[in-house]
Amino acid sequence: MQEKQQPGDSGTQRPCTSEQSEFLANMSHEILNPLGAVIGMAQTLEKPRLDKEQRQYLRSIRIASNNLLSILTDVLDFLRLETGQAEVVYHNFDIREAVAEVAELFGPQAMERNILFQTHYDGDLPNTVYSDKQKIQQALNNLVSNAVKFTANGKVDIVVTTEMDASGESFLSLKVEDTGKGVPTEDIPKMFESFRQLDASTKKESRGTGLGLSIVRGLVALLGGGVDFLSEPGKGSQAVFTVPLPRGEVIMAVDRRQGGCNDRMKLLRVLVVEDDAINQMYLTNFLRRQGWDVDSAYNGLAALELFRGNSYDLILMDGQMPRMDGFETARKIREIETHRKRTPMVAISGYAIPGDRERFIEAGMDDYLAKPIEERRLMEVIRRLILS
Repeated sequence: MQEKQQPGDSGTQRPCTSEQSEFLANMSHEILNPLGAVIGMAQTLEKPRLDKEQRQYLRSIRIASNNLLSILTDVLDFLRLETGQAEVVYHNFDIREAVAEVAELFGPQAMERNILFQTHYDGDLPNTVYSDKQKIQQALNNLVSNAVKFTANGKVDIVVTTEMDASGESFLSLKVEDTGKGVPTEDIPKMFESFRQLDASTKKESRGTGLGLSIVRGLVALLGGGVDFLSEPGKGSQAVFTVPLPRGEVIMAVDRRQGGCNDRMKLLRVLVVEDDAINQMYLTNFLRRQGWDVDSAYNGLAALELFRGNSYDLILMDGQMPRMDGFETARKIREIETHRKRTPMVAISGYAIPGDRERFIEAGMDDYLAKPIEERRLMEVIRRLILS
């Protein structure tokens, strides 16, 4: 069965009031902020040596917090799509790397269930594609999650291909195949309904919000693509989404062998502005483990005082803080820099609804990352800003 919409059509949308927008922003911040701290500190604890029992406790914390993050992400994604607040951000990115990041999340879970989990790429697949990386990863994440969840044994495959139609337009196709229990044909339409699970009994073997395929459909529709789902009871399922690939900007490859670039990353001085004590501790310790000199401030006023008396290579700034928030602080820093070298500034915030990134950029930030922070993504952003 194919579910296909026009670009930007994610189903029935209800206009979002300013009160609803504010509620989404506050809910996002108030939940993602402490959850980011839990996940971040759990990542920090993985570094030193731990005994077997401690590792088991830590693993339980990571699993529980990631499950909570997954549920929260589903609900926020659903609300954004329902209220028409979801936005598309196109840029060039490495599609193999993007898919590998998703696959890495489910590798341990597949191994525990004795599932053969593999990723296959078309030989003609380009190194970079021009699309919305986050939305492609979110859609793929939901499909893989379902496949692993409902496959008791056998395999789960991710297949990534590109194709071109008669008019010369290119398309990216991502398929997830499994050998799970499958779904009767008459039940497939129900799987695309919001908050709908085929097994609604109290004895059901898997848990979830029932939003997975509904969100996939909405995300793919925003990109102008469609979703196909085929299944046969007892033999498995095949879910595939295809999105058009607009022509993007040409990006220059960075030669990572250049010693000068690596040298510039070795000795950084960083200012972390974060009012949440646990998040501040986590970020500060993570950056210091890179060998960098790190100062910290609990609000914008303290940050300005440090900034006036010191020179920094990078500033990481929270958005919501007491006395002076990140937006006002960023604007004042840019005013001070009228006669000084511009300092790269990255917003790190629990705000995670459409428009937040634009607000941070407008205030003078150079980039924006939502909590919980992915350490690899943070390092990618820092490297890009420092070496640009």
